[in-house]
Amino acid sequence: MDDKVARAERTLSLLTTTFLANTEAVKANMSLVLDTVLSQNLFAYIDATGVSVETAKRYTSAVQKWQARINSLVTGKTSETRMAGVLLVKHTALQSPQLLSENVSKWTTSLLGVLGKAEVMPVLIATLQTLLAFIDAVRDVPMLYREIISAQVPRMNQAILAMVDKNPDLMSQVLEVLDRSATWFPTLFRPSIDKAEALCLRLLDGSDMRSSPELCEQAARCLAALSLAGGKITAEERWFQCAQQAMGTIQQCIDHIMCTGSDAGEPTQQFALPLLADDFAVSIPQAADRISSMTEVLIALLTQPTTVDIPVPVDGILNIASRLAMVPVRAGSSKNARSEYDLIPLLTPQIQRASIRIMAVLAISLGSHMQP
Repeated sequence: MDDKVARAERTLSLLTTTFLANTEAVKANMSLVLDTVLSQNLFAYIDATGVSVETAKRYTSAVQKWQARINSLVTGKTSETRMAGVLLVKHTALQSPQLLSENVSKWTTSLLGVLGKAEVMPVLIATLQTLLAFIDAVRDVPMLYREIISAQVPRMNQAILAMVDKNPDLMSQVLEVLDRSATWFPTLFRPSIDKAEALCLRLLDGSDMRSSPELCEQAARCLAALSLAGGKITAEERWFQCAQQAMGTIQQCIDHIMCTGSDAGEPTQQFALPLLADDFAVSIPQAADRISSMTEVLIALLTQPTTVDIPVPVDGILNIASRLAMVPVRAGSSKNARSEYDLIPLLTPQIQRASIRIMAVLAISLGSHMQP
């Protein structure tokens, strides 16, 4: 055992004093240092038994110097050093639960500081991924819940929502973190629900459906996670309200496409989205894209795991799916001579695909409850 610990001590000392000695060394050797950390379990001997006192002292000193060096890199003067610090902090923590437990508060604070500054995109992405890894690692550790989860998760949510407007290219990573945070810590997420919901809806008005469909799916999943966070109303009520708003928005789009008003008894709740264009040649495709976005929301709601019993509005969902399927039929039999109706056959596959997907997901999520 002494030989293994001594070898780990020498490796850590070499990495710290030579390969990470200064900014130029970090830039030149980062790949080598990271490969070494990933391929060798250098932190496996903390509090190891069967090791001589002298070897244990040298190893402990080497680990402490390593921690001090990577901590300084996180707050370094160049983006290269900060990137190195974030990555090395992450992999050090993932390899050693003890070091994570001892340092997670300080590391999390440092990483949140990175998010609050002007930074290059790779560093911000690495920081978000590292924060997510930390929160995932400690969320089931009761002794760290108050110190880390209760104290840092609300700060993390607010910091991420504050930075996204300045860094729109980070939207995918931001949605992933918000989705996980709302799912894992719904009570702690409540102060950020309104801002997060507004962010999701900004992507679900239909304007991004064709250019960024994956991003729209992420936004829909995040919105579904928010629906279970509760708040002023219960999680069940919030989920039901979100489903009603999605169906109401779809119905509003159907009415716009068909140039009709809603029938009595139709869902009246809709999401607060921008108005469709005045020009029907523009607004009819917009409405079809918004239907696709709202379909993603319904699918996300129906497939989101829950810890409470949810009253699913089956009749309403079936009604919306049926109305979507009938749009091309109604357009074909309409006596309306408006030239914009010529657009509807072009949009038929998109609209009917939405209907089929809603029906399929409803059948899968309800299982045997759909049988007569």
